[in-house]
Amino acid sequence: MRIRGVLGTVVVVPAVALFLGAFEACGSFGARWTWGEVSVDHRLVTLSLPVAWGIARLAARRFALARGLLGVWEKADPWLATLLLHAILFRWPPTVFVAAFTLPLLLVFVVAVRRAPLLTAVYTAAIVVTLAFVVPRVLSARLIARIAEVHDLSVDHRLEPDGAEVNADGIRFQGRPGDLAEEDHVVLFLGDSFTYGSRLPYRDSYPYAFEDYVNQGECAAPVRAVNFGWISSSPLLSLRLLREIGYKYRPDLVVYNLDMTDFHDDLRYERDLRSEGDLEIDWAEVANLVANQWWPWGPVDVRAGLRLDRAPKATDGAAVPLEEDRFFVTSRPLEQTRADIERGVMKNLAAMHAFAVDVLDASFVLVVYPRAYQYSKQESPRNWEADRYERLGRYAMEPFRYFDQVAAGLPYPVVSLLSAFEKSKRFPLFFRGDPHWNRFGAALAAETVARHLGAAGWVPCRLPEGLPGGSL
Repeated sequence: MRIRGVLGTVVVVPAVALFLGAFEACGSFGARWTWGEVSVDHRLVTLSLPVAWGIARLAARRFALARGLLGVWEKADPWLATLLLHAILFRWPPTVFVAAFTLPLLLVFVVAVRRAPLLTAVYTAAIVVTLAFVVPRVLSARLIARIAEVHDLSVDHRLEPDGAEVNADGIRFQGRPGDLAEEDHVVLFLGDSFTYGSRLPYRDSYPYAFEDYVNQGECAAPVRAVNFGWISSSPLLSLRLLREIGYKYRPDLVVYNLDMTDFHDDLRYERDLRSEGDLEIDWAEVANLVANQWWPWGPVDVRAGLRLDRAPKATDGAAVPLEEDRFFVTSRPLEQTRADIERGVMKNLAAMHAFAVDVLDASFVLVVYPRAYQYSKQESPRNWEADRYERLGRYAMEPFRYFDQVAAGLPYPVVSLLSAFEKSKRFPLFFRGDPHWNRFGAALAAETVARHLGAAGWVPCRLPEGLPGGSL
């Protein structure tokens, strides 16, 4: 039996596995690929098929059964190679849409390689292998260049000034600290992309929707919001920013807005800062964000084909949850995650509260909001994080249960937005293909926080029950 009869499974598939796996390993001992509960070293994928074919060839010299199996193998080679290439590049199980688009293309390629003259087939396979190695590098460099246009590439990855919405301090504020009057009641909003207002116009972002809403009430002083949020920030990174430039804005109130990814991100950023590493970009997240923005009507998931994350760095601290487990606080019982919550997020929130009160002479409030998957099966059905958590899962509410237990003993108030989102009659509150709030979700968060802060006296305003808003 000629090798060209099994060229797809014995040559092309192992070659792609070898080069793609070596690139993903990034110098470590070996990359591990995961399909559901199965985790396999890429070198096993590389070696298993040629070894199996070699053993079958030897056995075929003496056993008719082995010869029959080789004949079946040759006939099934295009189909088997197509499925294996798809599994390596896209990781099963893919969406039906992705499979319907990519499987025929891979099958055409495998058949073309099989039917071409042997030398042409080898050249074609070499080109594919080279592309599998080179394209991720080119894409990586391009993504870095694009990200560097709006963020610095340190662990903090703060916003770069743009002369429009992002000021010289790298915050989303159309003005300077000097533009805030002495009589203004200044509220600093810290948090990640939900606070920043990902995909939202400036005035629709949650902090400025809060400012617009609260100033409709009867206020003893004008309330000014300043948006200190940025994409993939966390309590640790927000604390670092607050310590550096918070004093410039003379805040009366500091509000930290806690996201479900903060628990993981704080641990990861602390590890990176300890090891003096630079920014670890989640390329899968970036790729899916771009795909969903370009093709919002298709459930595109290119995460598996673009595993460009660097290998984990050595650290001198405790283990950090895996990158794939960014939502670990809602996938495990509280008893298993409490220690990680307290050595990360809670430690940094305590430091933020102390700094706000003791240094900035400001009050401090914590706001905790839900992700769509924690209370709804209909919200944001096609967002790029949808495969990272279970909608309405068994442990989805564990972070809120944690704050129910500890809130009374904390030196700062905790405002939960869970009930407001559960009871809201407006739908949707999130983008369909993006996990963030749309303008109605941001407005609901702003109005709910304004009501809580007004009732507790944290802002100098009285907000009548009939105040227009439309999101509650």
